[in-house]
Amino acid sequence: ATAAVPPTPAAAAGGAASASASAADRGAVYDAASAHRQAEWRASRLRLLRSVLAKSRPTLWDLMQRRVAVFLGAAPLGAGLDDFIDVSHGTLAFMRLGEAFAAAESHGLRAAVAAKGRQFYRRFHRERLEELRMRLETETWDALPMGSGWRLGQIRELGGDDARRAAP
Repeated sequence: ATAAVPPTPAAAAGGAASASASAADRGAVYDAASAHRQAEWRASRLRLLRSVLAKSRPTLWDLMQRRVAVFLGAAPLGAGLDDFIDVSHGTLAFMRLGEAFAAAESHGLRAAVAAKGRQFYRRFHRERLEELRMRLETETWDALPMGSGWRLGQIRELGGDDARRAAP
């Protein structure tokens, strides 16, 4: 029978180093596997998020356009024509972006823009008519000496053809 020889101190130290290297390798492998599982989990969550987002784009677009429509409806009409045109152009650009995002029409938002436009132009027209009425009431008017049977073309101040021919 052979007798077991106890390891020398140098061999024992090498064996301990080999055991600790083996444990470090196992730890590195475990860490790599754990990182790989975590990356796979993140990738699967990202795929799920993308698919949910793709399916919910029309819903998101509907919610966004409803909020913008409420904002447009509550916006004051005190701004001038240039401001109204700027808001209209911005809203139309937003609609094009949303329609491309969701592949869905913007019927609600278009209706809100049209309603606000009608409201704006009614107010604008009413203000211009009031301004014209005030000017007509406050201006001094002189009657033009016109005979019976006159025609608009006879008024020289309006550039009528008949008035130019009759002028010396």
